[in-house]
Amino acid sequence: MLLPQLTGGPASLADLEAMGDEGAAWPLLDGEGNVYGLYVIESLQTTSSLFFDNGTARRIEFSLVLKRIDDDAVDQLGTPPMAMEAT
Repeated sequence: MLLPQLTGGPASLADLEAMGDEGAAWPLLDGEGNVYGLYVIESLQTTSSLFFDNGTARRIEFSLVLKRIDDDAVDQLGTPPMAMEAT
């Protein structure tokens, strides 16, 4: 869940969508930096609710379908969306 006024929002979801569209592998990490392997984003679904007066969502729920790939398949790693914008 994202609460755009506090954490993330449409830009964060756009990055996830771009990562999924690339079809590349991404490391799955937790907030402490633990790595859980390499995954491909197979799908992303979002639902917005609790709207501000201007129609923007105060709450965005999302779900990802991930597919784990071989941790040694570093040739399948993606380019982060922010790095693509810098080029």
